[in-house]
Amino acid sequence: RTLIRIRPGQGRVPVFLVHDGNGEVLLYRTLALQLHPQHAVYGLQPAVRADGSFIHTRITEMAAAHIEQMRTVQPHGPYLIAGLCAGGVISFEMAYQLQQAGEQVLFVGMFDAADVAAEERPSVSEPGQIFVK
Repeated sequence: RTLIRIRPGQGRVPVFLVHDGNGEVLLYRTLALQLHPQHAVYGLQPAVRADGSFIHTRITEMAAAHIEQMRTVQPHGPYLIAGLCAGGVISFEMAYQLQQAGEQVLFVGMFDAADVAAEERPSVSEPGQIFVK
């Protein structure tokens, strides 16, 4: 399961938070508590194999898989999406794919997101968890 409800809510558009480079979403608990209580908050984790490695390693593939999961809760926009580090980059790609599909994206948050075009990409992720577009 890659969609985790971090906090329930009702009445406002849900907020979807994309995992960091290590696949974590529980780091968003404090942020979720600061948002309006009527917003449900969901975390999108990467799909993993039995050995813990990510099934999708390309940003475009991760974004498409996360959109599929997100639509199980909210089939159509407007959408609120954000992410930390690699999650910010994935969030941006999700917004792009959603807009290409004719959906409305109200907000894309990128917290401390990496520059995917940079020559050097310092990382604290384990080898094999590098994201390429």
